[in-house]
Amino acid sequence: MPRDVRLTPVHKDLSSKLEVDAWKPFTEVMNVGKPLAKITWGPVMDEYYDEMQEVVYGQKKPMKAGADLHSRLKDLETEV
Repeated sequence: MPRDVRLTPVHKDLSSKLEVDAWKPFTEVMNVGKPLAKITWGPVMDEYYDEMQEVVYGQKKPMKAGADLHSRLKDLETEV
């Protein structure tokens, strides 16, 4: 199976060399934060973009697209 390029990278021991005051709250989180779970985002993104495009092009109401996306994501729980 080909490696999914949309896989969430898992990083350990992050550090920052940013010295911009506005970014300090973000760099402080690196000391105590935890990495995201390593999951394959490809199927999730595919489902999301399909529903989003139907709304953008007027083919589906936003609430219906949201409900459909939720249902489709529930089906993907075991795959990601």
